[in-house]
Amino acid sequence: MLKTSKGLTPVVATVLLLMIAVAAVGSAAVFLDDTITSIGDSIEEDLALEERRSATDISIDYGYRSSGSTEYVIIDVRNTGSETLEVQQNGEKLWNMYIDGRPEDWSYVDSDLESEDEILRNPNEVISINTTEEFPDNGEMIEVSLNAPYESSDSYVCFNDGGNSC
Repeated sequence: MLKTSKGLTPVVATVLLLMIAVAAVGSAAVFLDDTITSIGDSIEEDLALEERRSATDISIDYGYRSSGSTEYVIIDVRNTGSETLEVQQNGEKLWNMYIDGRPEDWSYVDSDLESEDEILRNPNEVISINTTEEFPDNGEMIEVSLNAPYESSDSYVCFNDGGNSC
C-alpha cells in the first residue's frame, strides 16, 4: 500500500517560518523607523520653542498721558530679550493687551505702522503703544498687561498722581 503524505516537509516548513520571521522583522523596522523619526522631529521642535521662549521678553518701560482732545494712556514697550520679536505679521497684531484684566484693543502711536504688513522689534528696541484707555483721573489707577508671543509678558500700574506720567 502506498502512503501519500499531505503535510509539509520539514525543509519547506523551516523556510516558511524563516520568511515569516524576516517579514515580521522588516515590518517592525519600518514602523519603528517612522516612529523614531517622528519623535525626534517633535523633540527638536520642542527644544527650539523652549529656546525661543527663554530668549524673548518684553518690559513696559513707562506710561504717560497722550496729548490731544482725548487723553489716553501711552506705554513704551521694550524688547528686553536677545532675539527679534514679532509685533505684527500679515497685518495682524500678535500682542494682546488687558486693562484691569479685560481684553482691550490697542493702536500704535505712530499711525504709519498700522498699514505695515510686518512689524518687528530687535533686542532693546522700543515701540510706543496707545492703550486706547483714557488716562485715569487724579488719584485713580489702571493696570495694563501685555502678552507677546513665546510667553513674553509684562504688567504696569498707571497711577495718576496729578502729573502727565504714571
